[in-house]
Amino acid sequence: MKTFTNHQPGPRGVNIKGGATVWLEPGESREIDEDTIEGALPDFGKPAAHADELDAANGALTEQVAELQQQVSDLTDQLDAANAKLKPYLVKDAVAGLDHGNDAHWTQGGDPKVEAVSALVGQDVTRADIAGAAPDAKRTA
Repeated sequence: MKTFTNHQPGPRGVNIKGGATVWLEPGESREIDEDTIEGALPDFGKPAAHADELDAANGALTEQVAELQQQVSDLTDQLDAANAKLKPYLVKDAVAGLDHGNDAHWTQGGDPKVEAVSALVGQDVTRADIAGAAPDAKRTA
């Protein structure tokens, strides 16, 4: 007699000579006389690792995830700081690139339109951003 254990998620059947099948549910073990088995055995899978090994691996992965999340947060902060330093230069270049003949780029008062500058910069720009980066920007006729 040999003990077979089903480590798979679904039931597995062992064909027995004479046409019978012995079914093993997930986690179930049965002793079966090897001489009575007909055909190939199904894939019973392998036993799961011990719970303490899984807990240790889980803990290590949780720690790695926390470290990676902190790195992402740090990099996001660095990127935001770099963008904040770069924004005035981008706004100034965008204002310089506005088409003085295009009414969509300018207000009726001759100031650069916030929407037009934002589109060129690729991020939201405020009137204060434009005033700080290009204080003398006016539409020329």
